[in-house]
This record gives sequence, C-alpha cells and structure tokens, in this order.
Amino acid sequence: MKIITVPVAKRKECHYLLETAFQLADDLDANVSGLHVRPHREESIGGDYGIISPIAMNNMSQWYKADLDDELESQAAADLFKEYSDNAGFNFRKRITKDMEESSLWREMVGDPQSVLSIVGPVSDLMLVSRPKKKSSGQAKQFLSAALFNTGRPVLMLPQKKLKSVGKRVLIAWNQKDSVMQTIVSALPLLKQAEQVNILCAGPDNRARPKTKHLQDYLKVWGIDSDMKITKGLKVHDEIIDTYKATGSDLLLMGAYSRGRFTEWFMGGFTKYILTDSNIPTLMQHS
Repeated sequence: MKIITVPVAKRKECHYLLETAFQLADDLDANVSGLHVRPHREESIGGDYGIISPIAMNNMSQWYKADLDDELESQAAADLFKEYSDNAGFNFRKRITKDMEESSLWREMVGDPQSVLSIVGPVSDLMLVSRPKKKSSGQAKQFLSAALFNTGRPVLMLPQKKLKSVGKRVLIAWNQKDSVMQTIVSALPLLKQAEQVNILCAGPDNRARPKTKHLQDYLKVWGIDSDMKITKGLKVHDEIIDTYKATGSDLLLMGAYSRGRFTEWFMGGFTKYILTDSNIPTLMQHS
C-alpha cells in the first residue's frame, strides 16, 4: 500500500481518522493523502442586462458569505491535516513529486462526495472513513456510501472514538465468497504487519469454493500465520461478534453485501448491521 486517502474536515471524528491513517502509513511505509471536498457554488448572479435585482443582491451576499465560510473551513481542514502530518514526521506536500517516501499530500476538490471519491478513490490503495452515527448529517453517510460503492477499493470504517490500535489483531469473517477474498488480497500488506490473524468460519465449509484451510495455506505463503475458529453458523451475527471479542481483535475484515446491496439493505444482513449499528473497526471492499 502506498496511498491511504482520508477525507478531512474540521470535525472531531477526523482527529481519530488522521491518527489512525498516519499510524498505518508509518507501519506500511505508505503515504497519506488528505482530501477536502468543497461544494459547488453558483457562478451566475445577475441577468443578461447588467441589472441586479434586490433578490439577486441578496443571493450575491449569501454566496459571498458561503464562499468565505468554505475558505475558512478549507483552511481549517488543511491546518488540521498538516498538524498531524508534522507530528508524525511526514513531509507535507501539495503535489506529487518523484520522492514520495513518508509524505502527506493535501488535496482540495470541488463537487459532491460521490463524484469526487469516484475520481480519487480508485487511485488509492486504502480509503479511511468514519462510520456515521445514526443521527449524523447526510454528508457523513454520503462519504461512507461513496467510498464503499464508488471506488472499488478497500474501505476502513472507524468508529467515532479514540482507538488504542487498529490492524494489530485481525479477525477475518470467511464465507468462501469472492467479496471477502478480494478484501483479503487488497489487505495483504496490512495482514503481514498484524501480530495476530484469526479466520472465522461460521457454519460448514461445504461449498465448492476455497475452504478455510485453503485460505490459511494461501496466507502462509505470504508469510502470514493464522488460526482457524469454527462455529456452528446458527447465529452468524452473534458468532462473529463473540469471536471478535474473545480473540481481542481490533479489526474485522469481511466482504460486502453477500446477498446484493439492495436486498441486504432492505431485508437486513450482517453488512447492514456493521454499517449502521456496530462500533467495530471494519475493513471491506465492494466492486
């Protein structure tokens, strides 16, 4: 992994994101790309005849105020990112250079989270986002949705609280499906740095797909030792959470939407639970 991308705003949860991002980057010899997204502004103010009506004047005032607010917010976000970069000993940059070792890159882009992350996300190795609280703003949910569905890259979702560690003790929720294998392959650099890796198979390994032992052997070739945990698969949600706690894990690695995005969202499923109700650092990838 060489590029870890983090959306940045002057918000409390961004402190937790940046702290984890720079710690992971230090462990993985990666760079951190801070991204601030600014909204579009109307460019047209007056009419075609050069006469500005009272309504247009009021709009002008509101737009100028909004632009000023955006400038202040952008500067605050940039200052926050640079503060964490300096504290971590990274080289702060505003453009890509030949020597990008232990560097942080600051970017500001105009648009909405969906369009901006569709551009930046696919050329990142890892996206970090905060898991929105149930009563959070729509923008927080937009960033999570855009990172997961518009980038095709692994997304690390973090709870909005300070964490002692992330990625030191990893639990893989294995279900023999392509989505989790895709996440595992993308996360190999992270798994190689982990102190402990457990593979949980909740239920029988009976499909004509790679078995848990096959995955364990695959990881071993990459120099990753792992332990297998087998449960009955009667209450998969509970078995995953219970195993996560019992193993002292600090990161859950899983696939996304095994039953399809919309089916699982409306009918309920473990992915929906992880996105909306859990407080577990989770790494998943969807394409």
